Amino acid sequence: MAILASFVRFTRNNSVPRSSLIRFLSAKSNMGKRKAKVTGAEEPTEKKEKKPKAKKEASVPEVPEGVDVSFPKEIPKEANVSGYHTYWYSAEQEGYAGTGLYSKTKPINVTKGIDVPNSGRGLPRLPYRSKEWDVDFTAYLKKLDAKKPVIMCGDLNVAHLEIDLKNPKTNKKTAGFTAEEREGFGNMLKEGFIDSFRELYPEARDCYSFWTYMGNAREKNVGWRLDYFVLSERLKKDLCDSIIQQKYMGSDHCPILLQMAF
Repeated sequence: MAILASFVRFTRNNSVPRSSLIRFLSAKSNMGKRKAKVTGAEEPTEKKEKKPKAKKEASVPEVPEGVDVSFPKEIPKEANVSGYHTYWYSAEQEGYAGTGLYSKTKPINVTKGIDVPNSGRGLPRLPYRSKEWDVDFTAYLKKLDAKKPVIMCGDLNVAHLEIDLKNPKTNKKTAGFTAEEREGFGNMLKEGFIDSFRELYPEARDCYSFWTYMGNAREKNVGWRLDYFVLSERLKKDLCDSIIQQKYMGSDHCPILLQMAF
């Protein structure tokens, strides 16, 4: 199984609350009811008072014996989870963004550096995104799929359908919802892949995973569905559920959860 994933998103101040640490993949044998699950944590998130920024760099936490890690000292100790192999990839601008991988089973291979471009305000990077990156990334997925089934998780910076954002009519020339970006995502699906959430919930609305920090967008649920589990089409029979956990706080994105039965 080839799994591409961006499991952890860091905020600008490099703070990672426990409630938003992991976008995790789990296997489950029960199919359950297929009612669109846009839910939160089983337990409510506790509100914590803001603490002043520490002047000293975060120390590297102790790692359980026998567990391989790639753990830069800048990663806060709360991000260490006992019993997992962990891998980290930071943006070029330190403290701005990054991804992390937690795996109970040691991966055969971990590839870093596959960044999803944002077309940007005014769309300066749209030609690169639509004419180069989308084409190359689809080819990369197909190459992996030729060897074994693929599960790809991440923020893809695109809302595919009109029901995947609150205000489609006013955002057709906005990065993430241009015709070119939506077409690129659709072309990828045509190459033998499925959007796991829409496969189960084709008509579900108000199911967003991203909200801007401006205008109380999250409280009003004025958002976008930018985060996906994309699967090889031949894994459709093993798909149990694809859940958006909107009540998890700590970032402008929320976690998403995939349940499979193998």
